Amino acid sequence: MASKKQLSADAPAFAPVSTPPNNDETIPVAPAAVEDQRAVVADKLRRLQHAQRAQLKAMLPKLPEGPAKLQLKKKIWAIEKELFPKEAAAPPPRRAIEAVAAEALPAPSSRATALLGKYSATAAARRASSDVDIVVPARRAPAAPPASAGTVKASASDILRRYSSSAAAQRKDEASQYAAHGYCLLKGWLAADAVEALRDDLKSSRRAHGLDDDALEARDLNVDFIGLSVKDRLGADSTARTEAWAYRRLRRAATSREDGFVSERCVLGALAAAAQQAAGFERPHLLSEVFVVKPALSKTSFDWHRDDAKQLEKVGGIESAEAFCSTWAPLDDCTAASGTLELRSKKTGASQVIECEPGDVVVFAKDAWHRSSANASDGDRSVHYAQFSPTPLLLDGRPLWFAVPCEPTRESVDETRSRADACTVMPRVVRNALSKPWALPDDALSIKCTVFRSPQGKFCLDGTRHPDALLTQSMASRGVVGDVLSSEVAAYAVLDDLGDGKALALPACPLPDLSGTRPPQFFIAHGKCETQLHRDAFANCYVCLHGERTWTIAHAAHGYLERAPGAVSGDDDGRVRKVSVTLRAGDALVLPKDWWHAVAAADGAGGYSAAANFYFDHEVEGAPAAKRRKL
Repeated sequence: MASKKQLSADAPAFAPVSTPPNNDETIPVAPAAVEDQRAVVADKLRRLQHAQRAQLKAMLPKLPEGPAKLQLKKKIWAIEKELFPKEAAAPPPRRAIEAVAAEALPAPSSRATALLGKYSATAAARRASSDVDIVVPARRAPAAPPASAGTVKASASDILRRYSSSAAAQRKDEASQYAAHGYCLLKGWLAADAVEALRDDLKSSRRAHGLDDDALEARDLNVDFIGLSVKDRLGADSTARTEAWAYRRLRRAATSREDGFVSERCVLGALAAAAQQAAGFERPHLLSEVFVVKPALSKTSFDWHRDDAKQLEKVGGIESAEAFCSTWAPLDDCTAASGTLELRSKKTGASQVIECEPGDVVVFAKDAWHRSSANASDGDRSVHYAQFSPTPLLLDGRPLWFAVPCEPTRESVDETRSRADACTVMPRVVRNALSKPWALPDDALSIKCTVFRSPQGKFCLDGTRHPDALLTQSMASRGVVGDVLSSEVAAYAVLDDLGDGKALALPACPLPDLSGTRPPQFFIAHGKCETQLHRDAFANCYVCLHGERTWTIAHAAHGYLERAPGAVSGDDDGRVRKVSVTLRAGDALVLPKDWWHAVAAADGAGGYSAAANFYFDHEVEGAPAAKRRKL
């Protein structure tokens, strides 16, 4: 067996030269490199963090909603931030920066080119002639015009095309300012009627909840009109959180106003369009909306803060990756004296006081720092304050606040009315569409149905709040078709789910080019009857079977006529262009879905009139459209 000394002598010399030689009693061991030791420690730490993250995630479903669960989520987010750091974007190469700068600058004139050629230099020449290292991007001089062309003068159209700020260029400028600084100002964005409608909403809300100046000061100047109205009664699964028509109903109830279409169009249309233009949200979703009112001579001010710290508190606060932007729409003149908004640029760090007036909209990012001073003026400073997100913000699969999909548009109600009136033309009418006359079979008189009676002859069958509706519903009774014909007052009945319609000897849809026909619907009336203005969720082919039916029609774009958000019935404001047509027995009319119409009936032989309706799921004489539930 070899001795220790022999082992030591035969062993390779692992120790570096700078270390003292080993004595005979030790075996030399190679020390690990410092970098390797750090890698091993880092790997062990990552393994522990992964194990801790898995353990915390397993505990998460067992905890009820509350502070403890929120703290646990914050721990998980902190661990994930260390485990999965975001890589910083590499800066663009210098040549790319110079190319962008060259494109952004206007092309120099011939005089400017000569001056640049005389006084400017490339990087190498500048460094050689000066001890100051300033690099000026070299610019290619424009090509000289042909000798035969002589002196070329730019036309007015060329100047306008080159130097005027078109709508597209303006949108690009606003979007680029938002991207660079985190905010932008859209001048004159809202129409005057939209601003006035928001003012009416604010006045109505303050009156309904007794919010005088003292009450506002106690609430940090915040008028959360929807929160004050519903308190904690709005469930997490409420359709008002995710459906536009339901949110509009909730909003009208909160503002105690029945005529809220203009302000709804402003919030879900014009302000959503502002978020779309500035922040680039393709389909904005309304997250929340409130009013903020600083009474005259109010001493309340708001220090520097960010909106994401509060709005996203439940999903990580400023650490959350969720995106949204805020719209700030003044309802009064906002100046430095009245405590207007002050924003800090992300790019330069400098702050800017935004002085604006009613109709303007300020859009700023969730992480933009902003503040406002006290109101030293003798008038109120009121603003509408809303947030929009590019996608629904969810917490445990449910909306964090609201997630109402918007339809961005700047079109005012008057502009909509003009556009819809211009499109209102008589739909397709086919005379004598039936191949043979129709008559009510004798045995059909005993078919059961609900009979509606009205001494006035007006019918509102969808149950909305309307005098005619209440009258008609109160006089409804179960009966048979024969009861309609024998009624002493005007009577009306609608029969659905008729199958093939053989019991009433109904013909097939007389227009075979309308595919996808749904089961027919049968109408029978006695006396001069008239329905309310309403719309259908499907396109339909309406066939007059007996007597006469006069249709009065308006375009579907007159959505503001609806009696309640999402309702099928509407109120005629007297300013809508309408067209009328009278159908006689055998005539057919094809109407697109959502077009407004009222139908008046006139008796034929036998003291009654009748008609059949064939709904179908396709656009009128066009490509198929997605099915939609009946309103």
